[in-house]
Amino acid sequence: KPDDMDFLVNAYANKIAGVNNMKRAQAAGSQKEQDLKENRDLLDRVLSRGNELAGRHPSGFLFGDKLTTGDVFFLPIFRIFFMVAPAMFEEVFQKCPNLRGY
Repeated sequence: KPDDMDFLVNAYANKIAGVNNMKRAQAAGSQKEQDLKENRDLLDRVLSRGNELAGRHPSGFLFGDKLTTGDVFFLPIFRIFFMVAPAMFEEVFQKCPNLRGY
């Protein structure tokens, strides 16, 4: 049982809420553009926070010098969005340079 279990449960619940928001954005209709903007804003906040955390540790991990559960939950963001929009990540890495090595 990890020491940060409550934090991880909360982060996972928030992640699920974000996935639902992103799924809604895929539906046609007047809500789509607003949903996409909100999703992009959320993604930008998540990546900025990851950049800040990764910059605190010489190893480049988010919460310490070793790989943690938090890192494991964060990494799929790169895989999913890199597959969908690889060019977007050059922009991300310019804004969040600590994530390039991550």
